[in-house]
Amino acid sequence: MAQAMLLINDPSQRAKAIDWIKRAPWNARILFKGPARSQNQNDRMWVLLTHVAEQCIWHGQRYSTEDWKEYFCAVLGREKMMPAEDGGQPVAVGRSTSKMDKETHSDLTMLIEAFAARQGVAIPEPPEKEQ
Repeated sequence: MAQAMLLINDPSQRAKAIDWIKRAPWNARILFKGPARSQNQNDRMWVLLTHVAEQCIWHGQRYSTEDWKEYFCAVLGREKMMPAEDGGQPVAVGRSTSKMDKETHSDLTMLIEAFAARQGVAIPEPPEKEQ
């Protein structure tokens, strides 16, 4: 059986997935993943990372938004080293946010917000969306 991906977003797609499972050979591998992070989640993450990068001097050094993204991703999961918040063991960095599901990405955003609050980084409230 060839590799295939299916987005289950209506009853017909769900039925198709069930059919694929029924026809799958023994020892086939099936992976279910939750919905990918939204564009709004991604935008918010980059706003937060920009404020942290602009305002936070970490152990005497400034880091880029990309470094901070990798740092916070490493706290959730792990490849370049950055000092830990408490000055202890360095933290490995380097996990992709584009592959995160909505729940994991939400956890990441909350982690960044909590860190920013502890470090005194001012984060403006996101603008309210027009209806």
